[in-house]
Amino acid sequence: MAKLTEKIRRIERARKVRPFAVREESEKPEVQDDYESIVQQVEQEFQLCLTFIRPKVDEWLRRLRLYNNQAREKTKVGYPLVYTVHQVVHANLFDDKLQATFKAREEGDEDTVNNLDAVYDYDHAEMQKDEHDEAWNWDAEIFGRGLSLFNDFDTKTKTPIPEVLDPTIFLRDPFAISVNGNRNGNGALRFEGWEIYQTRDELDKNPAYFNLDNLRFGNDELTSLTGKSRRERQIAQGLPSLTQWENLNTNYKYGILRWLTHIDGEKYLIELGNNRTEVIRCQKLPWDYWPIIDRPFSPISHDWDGVSIMDLLEDKQRYGANMLNVAGDIVKADLNGMWIYRGQGFRKNQDFNFKFGKWIEYNGTHQLADAAAPLQMKKVSEGVKDIMDWLDVAAQKATGTPDIKQGQAQTGADTLGENNLIEAGSDTRYSLTAKIYGWSEKKFVRQWYKIYEEYFSKG
Repeated sequence: MAKLTEKIRRIERARKVRPFAVREESEKPEVQDDYESIVQQVEQEFQLCLTFIRPKVDEWLRRLRLYNNQAREKTKVGYPLVYTVHQVVHANLFDDKLQATFKAREEGDEDTVNNLDAVYDYDHAEMQKDEHDEAWNWDAEIFGRGLSLFNDFDTKTKTPIPEVLDPTIFLRDPFAISVNGNRNGNGALRFEGWEIYQTRDELDKNPAYFNLDNLRFGNDELTSLTGKSRRERQIAQGLPSLTQWENLNTNYKYGILRWLTHIDGEKYLIELGNNRTEVIRCQKLPWDYWPIIDRPFSPISHDWDGVSIMDLLEDKQRYGANMLNVAGDIVKADLNGMWIYRGQGFRKNQDFNFKFGKWIEYNGTHQLADAAAPLQMKKVSEGVKDIMDWLDVAAQKATGTPDIKQGQAQTGADTLGENNLIEAGSDTRYSLTAKIYGWSEKKFVRQWYKIYEEYFSKG
């Protein structure tokens, strides 16, 4: 175990003496100073990350409205391109079965491998790995990179606990290109964190927490990333804001910042309450890497975000929805358009505005064949259909989701051989992403094994 610095040693001594006590004026100034220095360090890192990530999060949350496609005028129709294509990709890349097995490297390892395979197969169900992977894949496909925290151990079931982190509340180092960088650590996160909400009972059950009597009741959700993410998801569903103020005592959830950072070169887990002003947890991590596993969808070299399905389809869905609704209005006008009839002439302020079922009085030199006649409107041109077809083809090419993968007849492919070639090409595209997902799956299994090494005997 790495040697503790004098700063951390002083903090640990203070915690052992009075772990849950309220700090008093008589407390040693050096301990207060150490807590204050940690708060200042985390606050600086937090503000840097928040300033960097907020525009990205705003864009991600705005795009979620396209996925559910409910945040639109009720008189308009949606063009569910993002949802359609994503579901095809998602279904082809997700598998609820075991995705990794152990392999013997040396002679005599076979028994150990068989035992590990049996334990991992059992844990797959206990860890709810299938549900975990569905959410993990979903985040990677929509946001470009999915994140799984894999640090905890369930002492009741004797199994590790993975947790998918929400990218819309994850704050990260702007200079990082992946969680742990390359083998030399280059491009790794220096610091990162996210918001959690826990009751006092949940906090009391974990002996790692201290200073809990200092936590104050209050609701700062309207300024938190969690609250913003929740409200934007409600808007995406076409719902009004359902956020309510909590007026609870026993089961009140405290807003806490969970932060991973370096202190004197060592990796630490820090948690702050009271709007990031009170240290309630300070633990050195048992790993020399961050216990977060990132799963990229279509990575770009030397870049964190890579390419997501939203990046490829957002513009096409917006343009297609606009074209579809304009064409629909033209068709509606043809079915229930305006009429012109004999009269005393046009009234500019009234007659030049379109309205369904409108009648216009006319007394010009041209004689109407009947007492009234429909006003000729513009027809939907063939160009509209061409544009809609092009948008569909462009989306299929970008994501490798031809019609045949969507359960539809492939346009232009008339023979079985042509359809087989198209499907084979699509499978090749998917296999690339599946191989990339395999990187994170191997890291997941390695961390699963290391968590047993670290916690099992204690559990």
